[in-house]
Amino acid sequence: MENGSDLLEWLGPDASIRVFSYLEHPADLVRATAVSRSWRQFVIANGLSKSLCTKLCPEVSYFSGIKEITPLGTVQLDESNSTTEWRNHERDHKIYTYINSFLVSTEGATSCISHCIGASSTDHFPEESIENTLEPREEVDWRQSYWSSVGEMDPAVPESLMYLLNYDLAFVDEIMIRPLQS
Repeated sequence: MENGSDLLEWLGPDASIRVFSYLEHPADLVRATAVSRSWRQFVIANGLSKSLCTKLCPEVSYFSGIKEITPLGTVQLDESNSTTEWRNHERDHKIYTYINSFLVSTEGATSCISHCIGASSTDHFPEESIENTLEPREEVDWRQSYWSSVGEMDPAVPESLMYLLNYDLAFVDEIMIRPLQS
């Protein structure tokens, strides 16, 4: 290998992808993108952040797509030119890098819910409101804490609870549901 030549060029794309596939920690992939512009472009263009994310959490392979929400709304990019296609790759890299960092984080799990927005229906408001779903205890002030729906005669009619989340991107790995034991 000559002075100043790039390892990726020397190895070629197939061998380089194979080498990068041995990285097991997202920080290693982030460090690789910091080595040089060509390494960064290689990692992004080949979707290596998504590949690592799929290795860390196989459920990611079921994602039908990802969207980036900005203060101006959803970013819709037309994939008709190479610049826009590159921006799509960069966006995907950024999102999957974030998910990867969450998956290996040693910080304790936190609630991603900021506050309740509303429910499809509530029976006995405010005693049985959606706000009670945020309370981890079954009793508050010597009263049972639960949300109750008015309900429908047709069991096919869905119920919904809506919440505002703390983050633009939230990875939900557990939803706890406890039916009221009356």
